[in-house]
Amino acid sequence: MVIGKIAPVAPPHVPHGTSIVKIFVGPEKKELAMHKDLLCAASKYFNAAFNHGFAEGEDGVINLPEEEPGRFQLFYDWLYTGRVVNGPSIYMTEDTQLYSDEFWLEIYKMADRLMVPSLGEVATLRLYAMFSDKVPLVPSNEFIAALFENKSQTWSFIEGHILGHVCYWAHRSTGTTAWYELAASNDRFGALVGQTLLSNLSQLSDSYVHPGYLRKDQDEVGACDELQAKTGNKKPLQGKLLKRAY
Repeated sequence: MVIGKIAPVAPPHVPHGTSIVKIFVGPEKKELAMHKDLLCAASKYFNAAFNHGFAEGEDGVINLPEEEPGRFQLFYDWLYTGRVVNGPSIYMTEDTQLYSDEFWLEIYKMADRLMVPSLGEVATLRLYAMFSDKVPLVPSNEFIAALFENKSQTWSFIEGHILGHVCYWAHRSTGTTAWYELAASNDRFGALVGQTLLSNLSQLSDSYVHPGYLRKDQDEVGACDELQAKTGNKKPLQGKLLKRAY
């Protein structure tokens, strides 16, 4: 079990109880034993599976062949400790490498599938902290593809934040093609960036406000301070620097 910083959103505070269930994760069926009451308090999916007649959950066993074991391990660690490490690389193997922004988006999607809204909020706040008005961090192309390839109401608010972040920093960047290249990497994203920039230009005020400016609950990732120190002149940071960086 990994110990990190206290998560910005806590898991449910309930008695663990004595009933233990087994969760088999991934195609190789990594086994995790978990307290049923705690798991069901956090997840409507598991609550339905174990308490409301899912055939698979009747014997106290659930198989999740489509979930990635490392990401589910983060869920396990958060559920039992209320903490989340800064560096997602500890949850990756050579075969499951992702950029940090990709990783937290995948955590959000897993939380949505398993109906764990509190964990989804943890992932969302981590993305908000990474893409803030403090650091001109360029998202990875892979993250943009995963987020914008298909329109989804489920994470439209994350799309809005990323669009605002990109337009905010593109407006303040000179002598770089990083933002243009990012917009060109995905047709839907590029079109939305263009619409957002034109919408901003049509406003009476020429001031661009970052979407995270009014958020008071941002959990600034410690590594962002380090990244900012490397960009005193506010040159954009390529998203690829996120890989295993923190």
